[in-house]
Amino acid sequence: MNPTIEALILSICALGLRITSAGQFHVLVDLTGHVESVYVRIYPADHQYIGAGSKPPLFKADIRYGHGKPHPWDNEDPASKPIAELEQLKTALAAYLPENQPQEVAA
Repeated sequence: MNPTIEALILSICALGLRITSAGQFHVLVDLTGHVESVYVRIYPADHQYIGAGSKPPLFKADIRYGHGKPHPWDNEDPASKPIAELEQLKTALAAYLPENQPQEVAA
């Protein structure tokens, strides 16, 4: 595995743990190694996962980080697209950290 991709996936998992432990959101991170993908969903902490109260996630992303074998005519690094997508995912997740949430205005 590309070391940059591995580091990004580990940091995405760590961000998910930090966000979930803050108590406002639940972050679900699914890694599927055999198809080289990461699937992330964010729900409010009080989300009803089954039944009539179940709603779509506040945020979701599905990224394939496997790049297969490059073609001889392909000049681009095959890992560049998944690296860019994983970096964008990391930035999007950071918005859910408590320090990045809008503060409630006191009356």
